[in-house]
Amino acid sequence: DQNGCIGTTQVSTTVFAIPVANAGSDVTICQGSSTTLSASGGNNYSWDQGLGNGATHTVSPSATTTYTVTVSNGNNCSSTDQITVTVIPPPTVSFSGLDTFYCNDAAATTLTGSPAGGTFSGPGVTGNSFDPVAAGNGTHAITYTYTDNNGCTNQSVSSTNVDICIGIEDQALSQLVLYPSPSTGVFNLQLPQDLNFNSVEIKVWDTRGKQVFQRGIEAHAGEKRQFDLSTLARGPY
Repeated sequence: DQNGCIGTTQVSTTVFAIPVANAGSDVTICQGSSTTLSASGGNNYSWDQGLGNGATHTVSPSATTTYTVTVSNGNNCSSTDQITVTVIPPPTVSFSGLDTFYCNDAAATTLTGSPAGGTFSGPGVTGNSFDPVAAGNGTHAITYTYTDNNGCTNQSVSSTNVDICIGIEDQALSQLVLYPSPSTGVFNLQLPQDLNFNSVEIKVWDTRGKQVFQRGIEAHAGEKRQFDLSTLARGPY
């Protein structure tokens, strides 16, 4: 001071180390899959994107997302780190070659998947071939499964029906002619010239024995009458 006297004092300061936040390495997942985020480097962890507190969280984002974690220790020192989860959409998958209906004695048909390199599965399927005989009667779901180079998988599913085909051939009965067959649903009934009855009743049954159509018509010699079954489901009757 002004008298030449000197005084001293000491202040102690402690410097705490800043935690090294580690959110982990960036990851890539297929859309619809999940991954676990796991942070390290401190005592307390707080994530953004609505995840909240905790070192680990399982996430399944629908699109590529970056997550930030704040890591702190007991001395209120903190640091942050980020991890990006890249989301890959599934491959677009389809296949062709499968009809909606087969007679149960029909030949096998070849199926073609897109992209190529996938696998077919389902009743009556061997490799890339569908065999109605092996599948048997009924409705069958055929699936084409494809996995791309990223390990992402998608499927395409189509259904087909296999049933008995009785096949009404164009035929001349003793009194009547019914045609055409097969048909788009509209049939012609040709009455004979030497008609010896006044009316005709038309009845149609499906392969399960259920009557699905009935109609009575007046009969005139040599006349052609038409009836429409196109509203019925495709198949044998």
